[in-house]
Amino acid sequence: MSRVWFEVSSLVGWSGPLTGMQRVTVSLILEYIKLDSNTGLVTFNPDTKCFYEVPESLVLDLASAIKEKNQGSLRRSWRYRLKSFLKGQIPESLFPLLSEIRKIVLGYLGVLQRFLQGHIPEFSSPFRSGDKLIALDVTWGRHNYIPYLPYFKEKFGLEFFHLIHDIIPIKFPHYYEQRFSPHFREHIRQVIQLSTGILVYSDNSKKDIYEWSRQEGLKRPQISRIHLGSDFESIAGANEVSELVGKKYCLYVSTLEIRKNHILLLKVWKQLIESMGDHVPFLVFAGRRGWMIQETLDFIKENPKLTQRLIWLQNTSDSQLDWLYQNCYFTLYPSSYEGWGLPIIESLARGKLCLASSTASMPEAGQNFVIYFDPNSEADCRKQILPFILSPELVTERENFIKINYLQTRWSETAADLYDIIRMNPNRPTARLVPSKERL
Repeated sequence: MSRVWFEVSSLVGWSGPLTGMQRVTVSLILEYIKLDSNTGLVTFNPDTKCFYEVPESLVLDLASAIKEKNQGSLRRSWRYRLKSFLKGQIPESLFPLLSEIRKIVLGYLGVLQRFLQGHIPEFSSPFRSGDKLIALDVTWGRHNYIPYLPYFKEKFGLEFFHLIHDIIPIKFPHYYEQRFSPHFREHIRQVIQLSTGILVYSDNSKKDIYEWSRQEGLKRPQISRIHLGSDFESIAGANEVSELVGKKYCLYVSTLEIRKNHILLLKVWKQLIESMGDHVPFLVFAGRRGWMIQETLDFIKENPKLTQRLIWLQNTSDSQLDWLYQNCYFTLYPSSYEGWGLPIIESLARGKLCLASSTASMPEAGQNFVIYFDPNSEADCRKQILPFILSPELVTERENFIKINYLQTRWSETAADLYDIIRMNPNRPTARLVPSKERL
């Protein structure tokens, strides 16, 4: 029987809290291995152009770190905290230059590696005839192996499946550095041309990919949808965030970047503070610093009263995140565009009310359990939020509705979706969805 390989280059050597994409990757692989023992992990070395097998313990170690309240202690935090601190001291305008310097340094290190190790044959791998390679995380950047896939496909008859989280850099290039979108466009073009199948987790992303492929004159890709899990049984207890104990707060979980639209909430909160003062709940941002947020940072600095009701947490572990969800008043998700909206289903899985954008895939994720607003309208956002701030009984009413009626997907069911796609078993019965109240 052919072997399934997951490409995990982005996880090798990772030292900080997992991003949303990486949490999806770890959770899904962990459950998939339980279904298919004939599964392996590989990483790609761009200097030797080779795939190397990685022990299963890599994913198990990351999964264990998620369970730990301190996210793996210094083993998983000091490098990340140092990097976050240094990044906060550097002007955003220097990021592109530093990225180029990093590429040059890594290139020279690759030359040194090849010199020290002597002759290393290119294009070696653990693949055998008929194997399947699965990419769940990003495949651009230093570890990009997509241009070399034709060799492996021809030599081994390798089947390639790629999870495309979204094509936002193609649809909305202004949300990214100018040089990134053309690179991403070409990358996705190659992925579609070389893939046996494309994986998505929303119908909106499927529609976006089909539409763009048609516009570009590409073959119509084979696209299959998997349903993302949201169960949190793996987290061994919540770890409280001391500065929020006893405070009433509204929570937004997301990296701070321009597309995530944090500035909309800041403007709305400024208006609420002006009219309600300290009766407004604290606004909590939980997420690392991203890109193109200078306007957001300037707005915070220019409004000192706002900063008194704003708390930005950049290094939360999963156990702390669990506590933040459990103890918040309600959650917010004002993102301008998403391939799915993982924090929405994380909120609903815990029985928490979420107010979110009405665009893209977010109504798919939230269904009729979420209150929606126009992410481009301060007035609409405030209109939807204000009743819940003024009337706690409305929040309780919505929470009860969610706890009784919301059905969440287990990660084991997500893995079963993937297994059927990879092993071509379309007749499996629909996975049983579990009421969120069973998880609370």
